[in-house]
Amino acid sequence: MRSNTSQIRFLAITLAVVAALTAMSPVLAAAQTQYGGYIMFGAVAVVSQTTPLYQNSGFSITLESAKANAQAIVINWTGDSVKVYLPESKRAGWLSRSSLRLTNERFNLAVVCSQTITIRQSASVSSQQLTTASNGQALDVQDAQDEWFYVRYVNPSTKREYFGYVRSDFVAYQPDWLVAHALLDVYAMPKSGSNRIAQIAKGTSLMILGEMDGYLCVNLRNAAGFVRTRDARLD
Repeated sequence: MRSNTSQIRFLAITLAVVAALTAMSPVLAAAQTQYGGYIMFGAVAVVSQTTPLYQNSGFSITLESAKANAQAIVINWTGDSVKVYLPESKRAGWLSRSSLRLTNERFNLAVVCSQTITIRQSASVSSQQLTTASNGQALDVQDAQDEWFYVRYVNPSTKREYFGYVRSDFVAYQPDWLVAHALLDVYAMPKSGSNRIAQIAKGTSLMILGEMDGYLCVNLRNAAGFVRTRDARLD
């Protein structure tokens, strides 16, 4: 498994770069479709009271509880079911529209997909380090400059706000998620016969970094791996 680590990380970074380059730049992004006051992607809401976070839009399986007053970033919707990303718990799932209170804030969501990322004062690897953000934490993209994003980051522990630059190849911009509907095997490479490197428990949220050859590349906090597309269901 260790011999594959560099390959996995290289491939994950490559896919993240492709995703960042092919995604619409936040600077040029047009106004998105609204539904009943919700912007389809990026609207920020507040959970009105502690309520279950569900695995699917049918609310049939509970993942955990979304805390009252928790921030929720809208990433999809269907009917009165709203898919959200909860930065505090680093989970994605579904909530009832009635359990959310929309704010006037918009979030150009990027999520850290490396183990940690450095936020710098300017767009240079030699620039002063302002702080670091860990895997799964949310960044609000303000601007794009070559291979750098200018972001707003709020430390979830101290609530301190930072504005600075991060390398775009270490974050996923407006990513999609899958939620494991059963015990899910994760492989080192996207090919038959590849070593299984992990098993993901039912109900776990995984950030998708890319897709190739019938496999989804998913974020594993300190590395990346591949799940068969036929084994994964996207809500």
